[in-house]
Amino acid sequence: MKNKIKILLLIVTLGFLASGCDLNVSNPNSPTNEDLKTYDGMRMTAIGMQRRLSQSIGDFNTVSGAVSGETSPIIAYIGYQALRKYPDATKRSLLDKSNEYMVTVWSVQFQIVKSANDILNNIGSISMDQKLKNNMVAFAEVGKVMAFYNLITHWEKIPIDINKDHPSFVNRAAVVTECLGLLNDAEAKVSAGLATEFTNKVIGKSWDLPNTIQAYKARFLLMKGDYTNAIAAASNVTTESAYVYDQSNGTNPLWVNYVSSKFSAALGSWVEGAEKGDTRVAATVDLTTKKSDYFGKDTAYIITKYNTATVPYKIYTLNEMSLIKAEAYARSGNSGNALTEVNKVRTAAGLQGYSGNNILKEIFVQRYYECYLMAQHFEDLRRFKSDNIDIVNYQRSAQLAHEWLIYPYTEIDVNPNCPPQPLNINLGM
Repeated sequence: MKNKIKILLLIVTLGFLASGCDLNVSNPNSPTNEDLKTYDGMRMTAIGMQRRLSQSIGDFNTVSGAVSGETSPIIAYIGYQALRKYPDATKRSLLDKSNEYMVTVWSVQFQIVKSANDILNNIGSISMDQKLKNNMVAFAEVGKVMAFYNLITHWEKIPIDINKDHPSFVNRAAVVTECLGLLNDAEAKVSAGLATEFTNKVIGKSWDLPNTIQAYKARFLLMKGDYTNAIAAASNVTTESAYVYDQSNGTNPLWVNYVSSKFSAALGSWVEGAEKGDTRVAATVDLTTKKSDYFGKDTAYIITKYNTATVPYKIYTLNEMSLIKAEAYARSGNSGNALTEVNKVRTAAGLQGYSGNNILKEIFVQRYYECYLMAQHFEDLRRFKSDNIDIVNYQRSAQLAHEWLIYPYTEIDVNPNCPPQPLNINLGM
């Protein structure tokens, strides 16, 4: 893993400067050992980590949307087709370990982890203001957590100690424990506030680091089943964070994938299955573009949510936090508070208060629309699979080709500790 990432870092070039700051050091995508001995090198590495995070949503969210059944690929993009459950069973295909899109998602997330580790492993020996140093450490820890979250919600097991050439893979519980430890440490390190140097010259202008820490704590605590603390963390989130793009330095890759190149489009069932009056649909797709010539003759609509090259991407939303609280309340037996949180989201979407009798189903549906194209649905289809919800059962049987992504050849071929491929529900067949 360690040597493989070094090679990958040499060939990756990303064009988004997250902080808008000038650098007087070498390539922020691949800092040298000498760079890592200086403050400028640390700053460069943090900015490079942000570049990867902001650009990784292109492949990651597109793959996640396809494999979870949110989107349908244009028929020409063969690499996406194996991710989806082809409607014609005679033409379904296995997801290959060399699938280029899946391989890229795996490798880039570990490049993010590598950048975070470069900061964490070297910053201790660098002389700088203690508050600034604490902020840098916290930011690296959060970047690492974000990559691990993306990985463990799409692969059954992952390695977390990539400093070894042949790291062992760990299960979800171990990843959750690792990430909550990192987040708790990050929370402590920003408790005294953020240094002016950090906010002006390191972190992107639309990042709110303390709130991002709480948002990811809420996500992981929900995953863990620690509902009391998930509610507390989600309640602490008061501001959204976003990746902001500058056309001179880099564009929003979802604009490239969904609008400019039109790799894939919104599945018709998402558009046409929405509750009447839901304002999120018209804000996401062009309702005049319905066509039935997508993958397997899917009906789909052109996505317009990311309609310009510089439209920001929200890392999480306040409405998502309300839905985390709603689910945590519901799974704890507090349907009254769950309903209150759900109705906050429904009101924001232009809908009346919920009057049904299946609050967990409503939470799933609201997550389906609120978190659309945010790479959350694949995880949701697993988390809700035992709740006997009709829409979950239907999507899992009719749209979901894979329970997990398979391990790519870049890991299998070099790491003898890579586990056997996961037992998928149907492998697209």
